[in-house]
Amino acid sequence: MDEAQRQSLLHAIAISAGVAVVGSSYPPHQRAEAYQTLEQFKSYDGRVPIALHLLSAPSHALTLTPGAAGTAAAAAAAAVVDVTASTKLYALLILQNFLRTGYAKLADGDRIAFRSSVLNAARQLVLATPSDGG
Repeated sequence: MDEAQRQSLLHAIAISAGVAVVGSSYPPHQRAEAYQTLEQFKSYDGRVPIALHLLSAPSHALTLTPGAAGTAAAAAAAAVVDVTASTKLYALLILQNFLRTGYAKLADGDRIAFRSSVLNAARQLVLATPSDGG
């Protein structure tokens, strides 16, 4: 997955999660496109390693511009929004669906590697999470 595809996926997640720049909303066709992007990703062959990568990354941010992208006014009003929680929830959904449908088809060595990857991602989540005051 290249950076443009990653940004497209994060943008679709942001739209579906209702993240918006102040003063803007997403028209129905844009919400439908975001939904289609997320549904297509669910059937992408490389989705599991990407989901593990998204889950293990400490944060996910996206620059959103209200109005017509590419204009000076839109560039001035651009906002960086944090989509970490929504992205990690989506990554967990991808992994959950894989566990239901594809995990049993893996060879023993691949299952061990998968479990190890999930545990490593979970460890990184714990290390990246702020302390609860303790």
